[in-house]
Amino acid sequence: MSESIDCCPPFPGKERHLLRSQLARITHAAQICPKGMYELDEETQEYKMAEGGVPSDLELIKPLESWGHKFPIILTAGSPGRCTHFMPATLKT
Repeated sequence: MSESIDCCPPFPGKERHLLRSQLARITHAAQICPKGMYELDEETQEYKMAEGGVPSDLELIKPLESWGHKFPIILTAGSPGRCTHFMPATLKT
């Protein structure tokens, strides 16, 4: 499991790093919840349960549009491993 990877596009790590990153992506993308159930705390930058909590009416969460990802989607192009786009200091105003 400590072998280097020969692939296209090139992966800058060993096989164990590739497997770990793939598991993290799958786990991150598979966590879903009813939309609005969690909110980001501005001070701690952590997710916490929203004031409303879990919807009590089952009919509200039956449609697929009522569900969303718990965490932001992990970006792949340009900023691999990040959930937000990188803004260089020279472009910040």
